[in-house]
Order: sequence, then structure tokens, then C-alpha cells
Amino acid sequence: MMLHQATKTGRLLSKNSRPQNAVYPGLLSAISAYVLHASIHVAVICYIEILLLYAIAAGFNNFHDLQTDTLNNRFDNPLVQKGLDNKELGVFFAACILVIGISQLRLAQPATLFITTSYLVLTLAYSHPRTNIKARGLLGTLLLCICYGTLPFLLGALQGDTLKTPEFLLLLVLETVLIMPLILAKDYKDSKGDILTRKYTPLILYGSRVIFYIALATALLAVTIYSWLAIQYSISIVVVIACSCIYLLLIYVLHTSKGTLAKSYRHVLVFALLTISLSLLKRF
Repeated sequence: MMLHQATKTGRLLSKNSRPQNAVYPGLLSAISAYVLHASIHVAVICYIEILLLYAIAAGFNNFHDLQTDTLNNRFDNPLVQKGLDNKELGVFFAACILVIGISQLRLAQPATLFITTSYLVLTLAYSHPRTNIKARGLLGTLLLCICYGTLPFLLGALQGDTLKTPEFLLLLVLETVLIMPLILAKDYKDSKGDILTRKYTPLILYGSRVIFYIALATALLAVTIYSWLAIQYSISIVVVIACSCIYLLLIYVLHTSKGTLAKSYRHVLVFALLTISLSLLKRF
């Protein structure tokens, strides 16, 4: 009986953490570290740290999104079904923070501690009722872009060779802009509950047509920045055109289908995103 209960709790905690959503930022962090000559062990630790940071952020958001997720019939939130209690969630958070703390011993300091703290502060501010950044339109979108793209990339990159070029700062901007069309698409499936709970996401504030145009504009901006950097570092024109076309096409499909994308297409999109980032990083 105890083993069955422990297995059930573990499964629900995993579901609550949504590890599938941490694959891209985790890989971005790990591969960035490895490309810039960090050891494979450090790269793996970077992935684990992003996974655990995201688990805390997702669990905290699920806790404060309980009403909205109930209205949206989001049964991927175990708290909606009362499968987890607050004590179990608290113990899980404490365990994640403990492992994250231990991981600091193997990562570059003080940069890693600053990035880790920033990630936690930003993601908690995103969901906490007093700040409630998730309900503040494009500000919430920008915060998620930083946590899904910029900070994971920076965490990995700073484990390797030091980067101090102006182009690297532009690469950080690219990481933010690249992920924005994907973040904008996440609100389609939750619009009903968001309206009823007055969660003012960009979709609720501006409507689907405007969000579609914002997504395309940011995707084109990302491709423009990528192309400019690719020219500076003599990246193969075939790689640039292929990645850019795949990225733009899948962003278009993502928004015309109101946020749904087949699993195979999602994998292709993740591959394109990683190729865009890492083809540039290898030239620094």
C-alpha cells in the first residue's frame, strides 16, 4: 500500500512539474555549456538545474492557477483533481531547492547563483497574487521568454569560455525574441477560464488577430537578427535559409491552429530553435 501511494504521488508530482516543457530550455542550457567547452558533467548539471527550476515554477503556477485551470478543465494540473496536497508539494519544492543548491558547487560562480536566483524570483513573481505578472499582458509574455530562453542559454554559456563581445549581447536578445511566438500561443487553450478569472493575457487584451500579427512580427525580427549574425560569422546560407523557413512555417501553423501542433512538428521546431542558437554560438 505504501509503495503504491509513493508511486502515485511521484507520478502526480512529475505531471505537476510538466518536464516536457523543460526539454527545450534544458537542452539549450546543456548544449550551450558543452559547445563552449564545459565538461559533459557540467552540461548535464545545467539540464537538471533548468528541469528543477521549471518544476518549482510550474508547481507554484499550478497552485495559484487552480481556479482558472478548473474552469478550463485542465486536468493536466493534478491539483484540480485533489491528487496532491500542499504538504507533498512543499516537500517536493524543498527537495528541488536542495538539489539546486548542491549543484551550485559544480557550476561557475557567482554568475550561476545570480542566474538561478533571478529565475526563481521572476517565475515566482509571475504567479504570486500580489505581483500577478501573468495577468499583465505582454509583460508576462516577456518574463516567460526570459525564463524559457534567455536565462537557460545564459546559464549554459557562462559555464564555458567567457563571452564579452557585443554580438553575444545581441544573441541574448535573439534568445528572447525567438521564443516569444511560442509563448504567445500558449493562451489559446485557456481563454475561457482566463476571461472568467480576469487574467489579462495578451490574447484577452488584444484578441487572436492582433496576437497572430505580433507573433509573425517577432518571428520575422528573430529571423532578421539570426541572418545578420549568421552573415557576421559566415554561417552556411543553406543552414540559415532552412532553419529560418522551418521556424517561420511552424510558427504560422502554430497560430493558425490556435496553439496546437503535432508532436512531430514540435520536435522539428525544437531542433530548428536549437540549431539557430548553437550554429551561432559555435562561432564565438
